[in-house]
Amino acid sequence: MTSVPATPLSYLKRFPTDWLKTERAIIEGLGQDATDEAVVTAAIVLAHALGAQVTAEGIMTSEQLGRLRALGCDAGQGFYFCEPRPSEAAIAGFLGTLEKKLDWTLSSSTKPQPTTKRTRYRTLGEQFPI
Repeated sequence: MTSVPATPLSYLKRFPTDWLKTERAIIEGLGQDATDEAVVTAAIVLAHALGAQVTAEGIMTSEQLGRLRALGCDAGQGFYFCEPRPSEAAIAGFLGTLEKKLDWTLSSSTKPQPTTKRTRYRTLGEQFPI
């Protein structure tokens, strides 16, 4: 069995934050790797228990998005929502991308906007509610 350095979970207590962000590497294995599934599930449960929300980084497929929704993840980032492009094209296509790729179940006529949440320690950047 390989040993890895201890993860300082005490940082979650010492540096309170509103958001926890998962790594793309563990999102890639959702639905295929039981270990990735367990780690993502644990991260979401832990964050919610601490009163924080969760952003999944690196969402590439609708299957990953569906699994994250089922697990209760709050927001996501990744190529599924929008691939990198020049700023002019990004601005012009932003709302169109949201309408095409997201399955919104809102009853109001207002279109949802991405949230930008700033904590004392890090800016999460553009993310999309999932």
